[in-house]
Amino acid sequence: RTRCHFWERTTEAMDYAFIRKPYILFETVEMIYRFVNGISFRSLLSLRLAAEDTAEGDRMVRQGEQLQEILEETCRGLDPQSPALRRFFARVDTSDKQEGTCLARLLTFSFFTLKETDFWKNVEEIRTNWRYLQEKGAWIQSYSIMSLEFSFGEDCPGDFLDQVCALELPPEFQLNLCRALRSFDKSLDELANLIYPIAQRLEETLHRAHWILDQRVEYWQNSPVPLLDYLSDTMGQTLTVGEHEHTVVAIFVMNYNFLLYKKSDLLENESYLYLGCGVSVKSQRRDQNMTYEMLGLSLKALSDKKRLEILGRLSKERAYSLELAKAMGVDPSNMSRNLALLCSYGFLKQEQEAQKNYYQTDHEAVRHFLRQLERVLLT
Repeated sequence: RTRCHFWERTTEAMDYAFIRKPYILFETVEMIYRFVNGISFRSLLSLRLAAEDTAEGDRMVRQGEQLQEILEETCRGLDPQSPALRRFFARVDTSDKQEGTCLARLLTFSFFTLKETDFWKNVEEIRTNWRYLQEKGAWIQSYSIMSLEFSFGEDCPGDFLDQVCALELPPEFQLNLCRALRSFDKSLDELANLIYPIAQRLEETLHRAHWILDQRVEYWQNSPVPLLDYLSDTMGQTLTVGEHEHTVVAIFVMNYNFLLYKKSDLLENESYLYLGCGVSVKSQRRDQNMTYEMLGLSLKALSDKKRLEILGRLSKERAYSLELAKAMGVDPSNMSRNLALLCSYGFLKQEQEAQKNYYQTDHEAVRHFLRQLERVLLT
């Protein structure tokens, strides 16, 4: 059995290589994005476990809990309402309302080519790629959740302000993005200096949890479905690796269910595969076609009037179990069962403080559930 190390290639016919080291800049951006916007890893699991076999489901639970612990440990002491953090990481809803983005994502991932895993080398790589695009006269054509998309065509809509205003983004965010791009080096330096101490803590923590990356590399190396065949199936396109083309595969930790395959905009004969550590052969297909059974189980959990009232109360203010039971006039044991059930479906998030478990409605999980419900019933 072949074991891939940092740049070691697999022995399969197609030419692609896994990278076992985490991309600390990108991982830090994604972690802080989750922290500032209250997006829990636990909320990602509730609608995914039903379609997995027992072994994979158990692995996902352990991995999700580990990632949440890493996030909480690394971000302990940070203020999610800090103006400096919110400037770069506050979520901005995109036009399709299915996800969100932030300034830090657009300033980093747009120019990210998987060549450097070191934090500061990655910063310089981003800076170099930005300058390259400017020298070649590239202009912003569109955007995705993670990045800006550039064109070298002759139909440039104007300067930065015109290019950004052509994007379907909130006006205030358009202005912030335009300012950041006009002073790109300064903005990138401010972001990097802001998050570097956090990145150092995250790097140490991920080093101790290296099994997460190792496990996913082993999973794809030993999967009965070849990686690129799987991608061709799930992404609805033909993915081929030419005789001289090399595909670099990076497994991301904090962006749990991310999946992107693209040719490099800057280099020839190379392509990149960005793969979240929560992606599996079953998970991607399941996410694309959520079953009625899974939705039915979640709706059943919400069918009780008391549980809806609990979600409503905890949406406004967090509380611990006994406190909530007294406020609602509910038997404490019944309250504990209701809270446990809502947590199991990801609708609540927990925080431990002074030996008490505080509960609060996970707004992102609720929004995700409603989007999935709308997609299944109305499309």
